[in-house]
Amino acid sequence: RIQRIGFRPTISEVLRLRVGETTGQRIALSGALASLDTVRVTTRSACRLLAQDSAASIAAVWEQSRIALSATDLTSSTRTLSVTTQTYARTLDRTGRRVLEERLATETGRVRQPWRSLAPDSLHRAGYVVPDGDSTTYHAPGLDALLTPAFLDDHCLRLQSSSDSTLIGLAFEPIAARRHLGEIAGVLWLSRASAELRRLQFGYVNVSREQERMARGELRFAHLPDGAWLVSQWSIVMPVLEQTRAKTSMYEASVVTRALAATGGALLLATKASLGRTDTLFVVPRYRIAGRVIDSTSGAPMPGAEVGILALELHAVTDSIGYFELQGVVAGDYEVDATDGARDAVELATRTHLTIADRDTNVTLRVASAAAVAAQLCRGARLGAGREGVVLGTIWSTGDSSTNAGVTVSVQWTEVGVRDGARGAQVEQFTHAVDTRTDGRGAYRACGVPTNTNLVVRATATRGSATPVPARIPDGRRFAQADLRLEATTVGTATLAGRIIVVGTELPVVGAEIRLGDATPATRSDADGRFRLSGIAPGTYALTVRRIGYLPLAATLALSANQTDVRRILLSRAVVLDSVFVAESAILPSFEEHRRSGLGHFLTRDDLAHMEGQTVASILTQFSGAIVVGGGGGRAWLASSRGIKSLSGTRRPDAADSVAGARPACYANVYLDNNRVYGGRSGEPLFDLRTISPDRIEAIEYYAGPAQTPSRYSDLNATCGVLVIWTRRSP
Repeated sequence: RIQRIGFRPTISEVLRLRVGETTGQRIALSGALASLDTVRVTTRSACRLLAQDSAASIAAVWEQSRIALSATDLTSSTRTLSVTTQTYARTLDRTGRRVLEERLATETGRVRQPWRSLAPDSLHRAGYVVPDGDSTTYHAPGLDALLTPAFLDDHCLRLQSSSDSTLIGLAFEPIAARRHLGEIAGVLWLSRASAELRRLQFGYVNVSREQERMARGELRFAHLPDGAWLVSQWSIVMPVLEQTRAKTSMYEASVVTRALAATGGALLLATKASLGRTDTLFVVPRYRIAGRVIDSTSGAPMPGAEVGILALELHAVTDSIGYFELQGVVAGDYEVDATDGARDAVELATRTHLTIADRDTNVTLRVASAAAVAAQLCRGARLGAGREGVVLGTIWSTGDSSTNAGVTVSVQWTEVGVRDGARGAQVEQFTHAVDTRTDGRGAYRACGVPTNTNLVVRATATRGSATPVPARIPDGRRFAQADLRLEATTVGTATLAGRIIVVGTELPVVGAEIRLGDATPATRSDADGRFRLSGIAPGTYALTVRRIGYLPLAATLALSANQTDVRRILLSRAVVLDSVFVAESAILPSFEEHRRSGLGHFLTRDDLAHMEGQTVASILTQFSGAIVVGGGGGRAWLASSRGIKSLSGTRRPDAADSVAGARPACYANVYLDNNRVYGGRSGEPLFDLRTISPDRIEAIEYYAGPAQTPSRYSDLNATCGVLVIWTRRSP
C-alpha cells in the first residue's frame, strides 16, 4: 500500500520475497492527484459538527496531514541526520517593539529530529503550560504529539477557511474535560491543492487572561526528498508577569505583563550520509534585499537612514545616496523597518511588508523624516527654532478603569536669562511650560518643547494626582515619551465597582461605557466585564450603561462616602439597529489635503468603478502593509501585515468575533464618515468589511502606520494602521 500526500492510496501487485534475494519493483501511483473541496464555515461549536463541517471533510484533511506525520515517524526511526540549527532567546519590552536582551546560538550535530519536545504522554498528562513556583514553562507540540491518538482525543477539530485561497485549515481546541490543564488551540494549515503541511499557529488557553492574551507559538514545516517532514522554524512568545495590586476580598490580584520572553529556532542545513556519499536534504536559501530610502515628502534620498528586519537581526545604514543592502535573507514574509536615523523609543518607524520568495528583491522605501512626522502630529502648533520637540504619553490610574479623558498635562522647563534692573544686569531663571489635555483614551501630545533640555511632565486632575516624570529629548531628535500614573484621591469619596454581563448568561460585556451623570468621567468594562470608578463625590447620580449592540440601561444610584458600591449589571442584546439616512456629503476637504501629502493610500469613486465585482476586503488587500483576516460566513476584518508576529499592536477580538473566526491580530482603527467605529480597545467589536459594499463608498483613505497617519486620526493607539471610509450621499 503506497500513500503520498495529495494522491489517493495505491495497492501494488502481490510481491514474492525470497530469502537472500533482493526484489525490485516499479510501482506507479495510479490514484489521481487529490484536491480538497472548498469548505465554508459559518460558525464554530466545540466537537459538534455543522452541516458544512461534515465528518468526511474533517477526516479527509486529518488523514492527509496524518499521512505526512506518519511518513516522518517511519523515516526518522531509521535514519540519522546531520543538522545545523540556530536558536535564539530574547527579552522584549511589554509592547514587543524593543529588544532588551538577546542570545543567539548555532549548533551542528547528528540527530533523528532537529528539535526536542516533551513526550506526547507527558503533554497529555500535564498540559502545555506547566507552572513551577515563580516560573512557568510553555511547550509546543512536536510532530510525534500531533500524530498520537491522544491529541485527537484531547481536541475538537473543525475546518477553518482562510483569506488565502491556496490554504485550508484544520482548527483544533481542547475538549471541555481538559479545562483544568494549560492547553493549546490553533490551526494546522495545509495546501488546498496538494494537502502538504505549511504551518501550525497556536495560542494557549485555560490559563490566566494575561497569558491567554499574550502567549502564542508557531511551527513551520519542511518536506525532505526522502518523504519525511521536519519542523524548519518554531517560535514561542511568553509574557513575563508582574503583580501590581494585592488580592482583596472583592478583586483578584492585578497582574500585568512587564516584558515578553521570546524563544525559537530555525533549521539551516540538514544532510544525510548514504552509501559513502552525503546528500543535502534541506538547506535554507538566502537572498538579498537592496534598494533606496527616500524622503516621502520631498523624494530626496535619505542618507544615514536605518533599515532592519528584527526577526533576522539584520540591520543596515544607507549611504550618501540613500542605498542599502540586507544580505542573507531567508525566504518568508517580513516587516522591514526604516527610520531616518533620528528617532527614539517612541517607535515612529515606517514599516513595509515584503514577501521574499525565490529571488533577490529591490525596493524603494519611503520614510517620513522626523521633522515631517512632528509637523504632521503638531499641525497648527508653533514649532520655532529650538522648540521642535514633541512629548507623547498616556495617563493611567491605579486601581481604576477610568479612561482619564480631559486630564491637564503640563511639560515644564527652566531657562537661565539676564534681566536689566536697578542694580544692573541680573541672572534669573525663567520657567516655561506647554500645556495640553488628554484625549478620550488618556493619551496626550505636547508640541513645541525644546530639545536637549531637562523637562518635567506633570498631570493634574480633580480626582487624583500624579508624580511628576522627568523627560529629555536628545539633541538631533524630535520625540520623547512620558507616561504618568494617576493616584486616585479616595478620602471622603465613594467608589462604584462591578461586572456587566449579558442577560441570561455569564458572558461578559466588554467595552461597555459606564457614566455617572455629566460631572464624572466615564469608564469602560474590561475583558471580563469588570469596571471600577473611584474618587467620586458622595451623592445621588444617574447611572447610564451603553454598548453598541445592546439596549442601554439607566438607573439612579446613591453613593456614600468611604464606601464601595458593588453592582452586577445585566444588558440585553439589541436585535436590529435602525437604518441611518444622511442627506448631504460628509467628505471633508481634508481628503485632498491628505492625498497631496504623499503619505498613505487613497481611492476615489472613479478608482472603485474600475474594480467592479470586487469586495471591500479584496480591494484593501492591494494596499501595502494591509492584510484581511477572514472568518466564517464571509466575515472579514482589516489588520496590519504584522499580524501576530509582533506584540506592538496585537489585539484580541471580543467573544462574538472570536466565535466568528477572528484571531488575535493587529487590527486597524476604522473611521466611517469621520466617526470612529473601531479604535483598538480591548474586547471592542471589530468592523466587519462585508457590512459595506464598494458601490456605497465615495472614497477610501488607508494609512499603514503612525508615520503616515494625519493628526486628525493619529493617536497612540494607531500603531496598526487607520482605515477611513467615506460613504456616497448621491447615486
